[in-house]
Amino acid sequence: GYVGVGTVEFIIDCVEKKFYFMEMNTRLQVEHGVTESIIKINGNDLDLVQLQISIAMGKRLPVSQGQVTVTGHSIEARVYAEIPSRDFLPQSGKVLHLTTPTCSMGKVRIDSAISK
Repeated sequence: GYVGVGTVEFIIDCVEKKFYFMEMNTRLQVEHGVTESIIKINGNDLDLVQLQISIAMGKRLPVSQGQVTVTGHSIEARVYAEIPSRDFLPQSGKVLHLTTPTCSMGKVRIDSAISK
């Protein structure tokens, strides 16, 4: 069987109350931070990179499903420079203004290739 840490994606049909498997990526994706922000193992933070390295070294997964808890919700949003009228063709150019969100509730994590 498959042994490793990866990303499993599903799509949900809220009307029919069913979910469908979309894909399995056998590697961590950039979104793994979203998972890490809301999952705890025995009350401790989850580190998917550490788990993947440990499994690659031949070690067994050190937790069972019963030790995993979901502690909230997490949302990831991306901003792309694209032209919708041209089939979302990427748009190059200079960023003339950048404002990052501030939030007084919970945590906000900003990952960006550019800064003020």
